[in-house]
Amino acid sequence: MIVQSFIIALNLIDHLKGKLMTATDKIITSLGISRLAFHLICLFIIVQLFVSGTEPVMYSYITLSFIAWLLSGSSIWLSALLSVFLCLKISNFNNVFFLRLRGLISQNLTRIIVLSILCSGGYSSLYFMVVYDGQPNNSTEAQPNGLRRPEVKQFLLLLWNIICFLVYFLSSLLIIISLCLHMSRIKTEKNATCKMGTYIKTLTFIVVTFLTCAAFSILSQFDDYLFTTFGILVFHIIWNLFPILHSIYLLCANAKLRNGLFRLQC
Repeated sequence: MIVQSFIIALNLIDHLKGKLMTATDKIITSLGISRLAFHLICLFIIVQLFVSGTEPVMYSYITLSFIAWLLSGSSIWLSALLSVFLCLKISNFNNVFFLRLRGLISQNLTRIIVLSILCSGGYSSLYFMVVYDGQPNNSTEAQPNGLRRPEVKQFLLLLWNIICFLVYFLSSLLIIISLCLHMSRIKTEKNATCKMGTYIKTLTFIVVTFLTCAAFSILSQFDDYLFTTFGILVFHIIWNLFPILHSIYLLCANAKLRNGLFRLQC
């Protein structure tokens, strides 16, 4: 929560000082807000668990879990949006599609951020309607379409994770291809004015964030196993790992955030 609070505070202070917020700043700030709220909800669930005993109050737990699921989904999609935006910003593909897409996202960034949150809310509503529809929790109960409830749940999880994974994968792949081609041209032309270290750091950032997203998507597919095997406390700790690790890496990789942290230490 400290990392998320720092990211939000730094960007809001700069905004109040009249400094222009870039598109990257807006996405990272939105990420920080959604993740801070997510951490607070998870903390409240854990506190409620210890206060109420071994089993949480069902209706309260379902409501809080729905909000946490919505915020977690928003975090994943905003991370994917950040990857797509960096792809369009860094990649030097000059075809009409890329140029128009870059302009479209830049002009409608706030709407896309809101749309990402609404998509997460829609998916979370559908997911919780399947899991908690007020019917008996009999795993053999068939749904109207012939699928059993656990199968419907796993299908929704798989569909959500695959879509997000593909967006992340394609945008990351295009950035890597573009940077590798650019580095190859620099080596061919023997351009001494260009520092390869910057490109290597960017490549490292893209690869690490993609692998983190991929690991979280795989873990999300086995949420039932984690929940039943390790319990609510360990499940929520694992669930919070991705936003924490990703935000820490953003803090280290983003020049503005890194400089703000250095100023705070001084």
